Amino acid sequence: MNMLPLLALGLLTYNSYAPKALDAYPRNESTNDNEMIDAANFPQEFVLPDFPPFNNFVSTKYRVSFKYPNTWVKNPRYADKYEGKTGFFEVSDLASAEGSIDKVVQDEINLPYKPYGSTPRVLKLRVDGQPARLIYPSSDQLAPLSDREAALIVEYKKPLISDGIPYPYVVVWSDKIHMPLIIKTFQFVAEEN
Repeated sequence: MNMLPLLALGLLTYNSYAPKALDAYPRNESTNDNEMIDAANFPQEFVLPDFPPFNNFVSTKYRVSFKYPNTWVKNPRYADKYEGKTGFFEVSDLASAEGSIDKVVQDEINLPYKPYGSTPRVLKLRVDGQPARLIYPSSDQLAPLSDREAALIVEYKKPLISDGIPYPYVVVWSDKIHMPLIIKTFQFVAEEN
């Protein structure tokens, strides 16, 4: 049996469900916080449809939740990284001596090895009511750095305290295709008592 027509049908089906690239996002690199884009108002076409089904990631450690494809599994080599054939995400907290989300973003993109390429875009967002920034890499991002393909940095409502150190920000690294899903479904969860 010739499998080529079935393969073509599968690719056609995948392409009809594939989201648009983040390049189509509106540019918003203003320094005015009143010009933030609310995640709830992200255009629907940037969010993956209900195919494949999604799981809900909930972290009491980082006090966040969001959706991800149910085909992804936890990577045992990392504390909070899930991945699959179609993408990945990893969650961590971020400290900042300066306190400004924009300073944290500048520190992240200006690391000596340029994890987001030479000219990444920064999009100002409001996610679950909090100031956030999306770092979208430039086209010259190095392939070995694909574990930081794009980053969402969100300011906690109240800093996370870990080992006596305050962490005012949470960061989610993800592939560019699934970042809109994470942004649209991101929520803070209540702290366990």
